[in-house]
Amino acid sequence: AGERGFLNVPERRDESLAAFRAAAAASGRCGAPYVNVLVGRDTGRVPRKEQLRVAASALAACAESARGCDVRIVIEPINDRDVPGYLVPTPEAALELIELAGSDEVLLLYDAYHAARMGADPCEDVAAWLPFVGHVHYADCPGRGAPGTGEVDLRRFVRALEAGGYEGVVGLEFDPGPSTPEALAAVPW
Repeated sequence: AGERGFLNVPERRDESLAAFRAAAAASGRCGAPYVNVLVGRDTGRVPRKEQLRVAASALAACAESARGCDVRIVIEPINDRDVPGYLVPTPEAALELIELAGSDEVLLLYDAYHAARMGADPCEDVAAWLPFVGHVHYADCPGRGAPGTGEVDLRRFVRALEAGGYEGVVGLEFDPGPSTPEALAAVPW
């Protein structure tokens, strides 16, 4: 339905918390350390600042549940060119929300594609965000394609992560084209 989360919608708070608890329980059973919680699009009904306050309150409640499931929450900035009105389109905006939530259980999901769509150079900029990062995604940009189809060099990006001390995995979140096995075989490791 085009939704990108609804933490910012007060009347959907119970639904948000129930969905998070279910996702956290499943993640815990699978051994997945993070749950990506989407914040939502600007509803236009109240100021952005109020929507962020509502979302932060819901995140704080989710963080309480996360502790019991041994998972952490990641907040993914989603560019507002592909998803107009998304409340946290940049790492700066996501960090603002994370700070409002006030929990060590809530971290940043750094997505190279979304950062590049907002005009950042992920290979240069990711180091500044690493102290707040729980997980990383990669797709080339423009086009959300496989490595080498755009301007975000995967090797350079991984080197920047390693130089900054990131020890987690990098989720490949690109459109593989007609064949996923062929696209993965072509990834320049």
